[in-house]
Amino acid sequence: MKIANVAGFKNHLSEYLTAVQNGEELEIRKRNVPLARVVPIPTRRAASARGFKALLAACPLDDVDLLRTRDVVRAVDGLGASVPNPFE
Repeated sequence: MKIANVAGFKNHLSEYLTAVQNGEELEIRKRNVPLARVVPIPTRRAASARGFKALLAACPLDDVDLLRTRDVVRAVDGLGASVPNPFE
């Protein structure tokens, strides 16, 4: 998590917002006291990947399911989301 004071946040707003857009969290402090936290809004793809991860964890899989799941994992990886691969 990045930390910025109010003046630094104001002076470098676009840089901090780019970092947040890239997934980083930012804590804004006033006189070194935490004032606010800026966090990225989950994208639809990230939410879908989290849902898929939860589904994988909840469902027991047999060998046939694992073969089908491998294709789904590859497809989800193509979305740019981080999903643990059960085959590694």
